[in-house]
Amino acid sequence: KWRIADPASFVPRRQRLQLDIAQAKPGEARERARIDLIRFLFVNGFLAEAIGVIEAAVAERAEVANSAEFRLLRGGTRFLMGRIAEAREDFADKSLDGLDEGLFWRSVVEAVAGDRAYAARELRRVGPIIRFYPRALALPLGLIVAETAVDLGDFKVAVFYLESLLATGPTPPQRAHVDYLEGRIFELTGDFDKALEKWEAVGKGPDRLARFRATRDRIELRLKLEQIDRIEAIEELENLRYAWRGDDMEFAQLRRLGTLYLETEDYREGLRTLRQAATNFREHARAPEVTLQMADAFTSLFLEDEADKLSPVSAIALFEEFRELTPVGGRGDEMIRKLADRLTKVDLLDRAAELLRGQVEFRLKGVE
Repeated sequence: KWRIADPASFVPRRQRLQLDIAQAKPGEARERARIDLIRFLFVNGFLAEAIGVIEAAVAERAEVANSAEFRLLRGGTRFLMGRIAEAREDFADKSLDGLDEGLFWRSVVEAVAGDRAYAARELRRVGPIIRFYPRALALPLGLIVAETAVDLGDFKVAVFYLESLLATGPTPPQRAHVDYLEGRIFELTGDFDKALEKWEAVGKGPDRLARFRATRDRIELRLKLEQIDRIEAIEELENLRYAWRGDDMEFAQLRRLGTLYLETEDYREGLRTLRQAATNFREHARAPEVTLQMADAFTSLFLEDEADKLSPVSAIALFEEFRELTPVGGRGDEMIRKLADRLTKVDLLDRAAELLRGQVEFRLKGVE
């Protein structure tokens, strides 16, 4: 009942609800009026405005947050604004235990946070709740439910939700996300031509996020089908590098690019790109994996003679640039000696001596 069908009616309706708050007596009456305004703003997708009213309500009486409906409204608003950790706190509240709608929102948060297996099990049961939601909520939530089903290979459920979303009359940007997921279903069911066709169309569409995801997945599928080689894939992924910034997708993009560079023996660009991923996303759960990947690549270069494919000058430059990856202990000492031997063979004696002097002063003790 809070949804508006005509956008022109939004401002008069909001002003009426604001006037109700102003005229209400302090206490329960004003609190009820505020919650009505929160419902209205939330349902119609005015999330930042809803948060402002939510904070005003909590500031006046903190106990208002103890009710299940308030937790759902605040948690849902935070979630749709991308404040996942804060939303998770709201949905974990005991007031939502035993409520299907509480379980639905908890599952949606977990789906976005990464626990797709748990989310899919629960959403299979409580997901149909969104059929009763207005479009401003049903579309973004339905896409999450459908993508979770795709990730777990439950294509029947995914198709059901995508068809339901199309029936609501999505805008062109929203339709782009539906088409992207349809492309994923085509890929996972082996219809590669249709997947490439879908993603090519989405890659030219109006939504920036959908364009990024479709173009990225299309490059990966073409590489898998050997329609392009790694060098071409790197060029295309480099063109996509700044299309989306600042979250898990950029981290994954940098890691993938770095891996491809290493696989094509462009060690400098590979290590630089991986270092950028590890440095820019220090708090990422998988950042230690990237650091370990860099260390393994560096060790392979200088202990397993991969660096022999480089010129001595390139090898020493690469070593100096990524010196922090040198292992501690005997393996690191061996690495430096092997590099010094190679420099000596091509008469780069001053550089070899510099490496050995560093060992003497900072790494070795006693007889060594």
